[in-house]
Amino acid sequence: RTKTNGKPVKSKQSSITWTIIKKEFRKFISVPIYAINAGFGLLLMVVMGIGSFFFKDDLTALLSGFSSIDFQFEILILLVLAFCLIMLYTPAISLSLEGKNFWIIKSLPLPPLTIMNAKMLFNIVLGLPVALFSLTLLCINFEIGVLGFVAMAGYLAGLSFATSVMGSITNLYFPKIHYVNETEVVKQSVGGLIGIFCGFGLLAINGVIFYQLINHVSWEVNLLVNALTLFVLFSAGYFWLQRVVDRQFQKIS
Repeated sequence: RTKTNGKPVKSKQSSITWTIIKKEFRKFISVPIYAINAGFGLLLMVVMGIGSFFFKDDLTALLSGFSSIDFQFEILILLVLAFCLIMLYTPAISLSLEGKNFWIIKSLPLPPLTIMNAKMLFNIVLGLPVALFSLTLLCINFEIGVLGFVAMAGYLAGLSFATSVMGSITNLYFPKIHYVNETEVVKQSVGGLIGIFCGFGLLAINGVIFYQLINHVSWEVNLLVNALTLFVLFSAGYFWLQRVVDRQFQKIS
């Protein structure tokens, strides 16, 4: 029996990268210690952005307490957001969190680079929109101009990309897939520790560049130069990742 008005069945499908990102998100919210430690910076950024509507004077007084640093007030705001952003270090531990199921990932007919790209993108998708959301609210409340917002947003984007690739490289060289519980990976693994310190190292590099240019260009241009530096470091790190990912991936067992 046939139907003249029958409709063909449509199958839904998504890209491999997006599928891995969704898997990473499910892992993130299903492991409390993972979400609390790696996601604490996200919570702080949201609280800071929304709180600026209600506690603007208090926040101004708090940041003004660091006025002896002789930085622009906008730079102090950016530093707080940057510190919160580098606390999101999922690429430095996400491969290790595969644990006893790592052999499944390893046996998939997927290039290791595709898997690492998805894990990096998860970190960027998770952290950068929150940072930009908080930055937007802060710029509105503290009346920071459009050029300042663009410079600050560009810097946060560069920091997110650079820390993500550094964390991925770290996890390839310092995996910890044999553990009793996730706490060992999140709070005690070498990869997680190095991943966080990589973020602080990037901030230190930017601090040196910023100090060298502070008397020669505006703070907006200075931030754009630092953002460009971060993207150059990201490109160099990604080039290195492409060279070593297959070899290091196979060494993990």
